[in-house]
Amino acid sequence: MDGVPGVEIRPWEARDRSAVQALLKLLSEDAEVRAADAPTYVAEKEGQVVGMVTLCVFTTLAGEKAYLDHLVVGPPWRRNGIGRALVQYAIARAKDAGARRALT
Repeated sequence: MDGVPGVEIRPWEARDRSAVQALLKLLSEDAEVRAADAPTYVAEKEGQVVGMVTLCVFTTLAGEKAYLDHLVVGPPWRRNGIGRALVQYAIARAKDAGARRALT
């Protein structure tokens, strides 16, 4: 990804579950992965999941909108542009899905 050397952003997979769970715990001690098919993207560096964002696209009376949730980057990886890259990636996917607005 431009601006973040060595970082790949991709849809999460079953093999990422424990890393995603650990990231969610940074947001809330009560957080728990409960859905295997959630629209979530992870940032991976050197084979390790270092950040994530969940993107929900939904239909309203005015058309498609998107909501970004669960944006988190692991503490050792913060302030390196990974969070920004995750947001940009999610917004691009939302636009691909027809959303004209993204809410956070």
